[in-house]
Amino acid sequence: MPGLEDMTKEQLIAEIRALKKQVAELEGAGPEREKVDETGIFKKFAQNSGQGFGMADLEGNVIYVNPALCKMFGEEKPEDSYRKNIGDYYSEESYKRFKEKVAPVLMDKGQWTGESTLVSAKGKAFFVIENIFIIYDEKGDPFYYANVLTDITERKEAEKELLANETRLKELFNNMSSAVAVYEAASGGEDFIFKDFNRHGEKIDNAKRDDIIGRPVTECFPGVKEFGLFEVFQRVYRTGVSEHFSAKLYKDGRISGWRNNYVYKLPTGEVVAIYDDVTEKIKAEEELKETVEELQSFKEVTVDREEKMIELKKEINKLYSEKGKKEPYDISFAE
Repeated sequence: MPGLEDMTKEQLIAEIRALKKQVAELEGAGPEREKVDETGIFKKFAQNSGQGFGMADLEGNVIYVNPALCKMFGEEKPEDSYRKNIGDYYSEESYKRFKEKVAPVLMDKGQWTGESTLVSAKGKAFFVIENIFIIYDEKGDPFYYANVLTDITERKEAEKELLANETRLKELFNNMSSAVAVYEAASGGEDFIFKDFNRHGEKIDNAKRDDIIGRPVTECFPGVKEFGLFEVFQRVYRTGVSEHFSAKLYKDGRISGWRNNYVYKLPTGEVVAIYDDVTEKIKAEEELKETVEELQSFKEVTVDREEKMIELKKEINKLYSEKGKKEPYDISFAE
């Protein structure tokens, strides 16, 4: 049998009627026993439920709460609720909605389900899913409100924390100094679809996030296969092993630049590429290399010239010496 929280109004009332009939048969009272007040059976049915269960008249005056709901309400005993109106347990906003929107739906449709914010007797707000329905009298007129409540406070708090974490991660994602692209594999890795793209990626690749989300990487960056990165995507997607793709020149008809990539696979199956534009670094390294080569060449030329000058000075000194004259150059440092 499904739990109270899973039952529709019709299923719940049908179950009550069946239980009532069983009680009548077990007590041997015959068909007349079936005239027992349905509310009494309803209360017995709900008494041991782990779900909050309550009833109120059409004025909103509480006539029954089960132990689970008593605990939610922060009351010491169920009877403490019987002197109160349902409005005493709703937040101001939720009660206004009940009067203006929920109650008319109940009178028209006989049932309503939704989330509400309640307030305990101790002033503590908590969140519930309400399944409210009408119990009708023998004439078919609305008689009572019946309500099955599920406390979802922990879930809401977890959702709030999750949202906060997602917000923090999103801010980190968008403000990273590296470009980040998230892909979903299509057709078993035949292509990769953009799922997310951060701000730095937009900047270095001169592409708008909204223009590429949902599109294949081969369409947005047609040089990706020749570049060699597409093969890395396929391999990482297939094996789950992260790879570093060393700096290499990417170019297509739109952009050109050196990119250094790190690619890994998420537990969700998505493939992530974290990459940097290292164009300026590569240019600086090439310029430094050229400078070093030029200096080396200059040094070689200079040393060669210096050696020739020393040889020339030696010859001149030799000529002076042979004529008995003082040598004009001191080249002792070269000896």
